[in-house]
Amino acid sequence: VLYIKEEGYISPEGAAELVDDGLVSFIKYAIVRDDPSQDEFLTRLMDRVDASKVCSGIGEQPAIIHMKKFGCVGYTSGCVCVNPALSQRMLTAIGGGDVEEAERIRKLFLPLEDLRNDINPIRVLHEAIELSGIAKTGPHHPLLSGVAQSSRPSIEAAARELLASNTD
Repeated sequence: VLYIKEEGYISPEGAAELVDDGLVSFIKYAIVRDDPSQDEFLTRLMDRVDASKVCSGIGEQPAIIHMKKFGCVGYTSGCVCVNPALSQRMLTAIGGGDVEEAERIRKLFLPLEDLRNDINPIRVLHEAIELSGIAKTGPHHPLLSGVAQSSRPSIEAAARELLASNTD
């Protein structure tokens, strides 16, 4: 799997060569853009690589645009750990062409995703799993600090809200 998170270390053409040579079987595309609908790199990548080998790798936030406009086969998600059924329903809605329903679901993920973006994706998700009551996650790995105590109430509220979200 080739994980493209930043520009500059591989070009779309270079990624396509790796796929064509059989060295890469799948690409996770995760370059964050202010406007995900304007992405020359992803456009060039999708022009060169079979869409079935490329997924959006930034969670629910740009998934609709990445799948509908650019043709990515799917998306990865961290918040899927909190409400997997909801994320699956969003994927199904996108695949079925129900963009309105997919957008409604996507918005349910925003409070927790915004906290992940503002604080730290890994640390917030780690805390969200525990604070929502899903599982005891234990201490963070060495060299990775936890979130500030002052952030915990907002993480707990967002995680519990997402966990309780229903698509009906």
